[in-house]
Amino acid sequence: MATQQLEKIGEQFLINWLQSHGYYRVERQIGGTNIEADGSMRKMLVHLIIAQAPHRPNMPQANEVRNIKSHAASLYREPWVALMRIDTSGQIVENVQWFNLAK
Repeated sequence: MATQQLEKIGEQFLINWLQSHGYYRVERQIGGTNIEADGSMRKMLVHLIIAQAPHRPNMPQANEVRNIKSHAASLYREPWVALMRIDTSGQIVENVQWFNLAK
């Protein structure tokens, strides 16, 4: 499956998940795999990392973590990373793994 297809499937799944969990404003950022989500308890910037099964997505390197945190801070948002695995048929393989980079 092409990278763009994986990203589209993953982003849509994550947007639907966030909306179903009470986030009332969920938007993709143009030109990347970041999603802004506003909820009653928090405002998040979610950096989505996707791998095609059987591979596993990796946490970002230290310099990328700094960039994600800096970008989130500039938007007054909590920095999060979501790791996702998608199989060749476009199905999510397991639960999304969430990491709060602010902690």
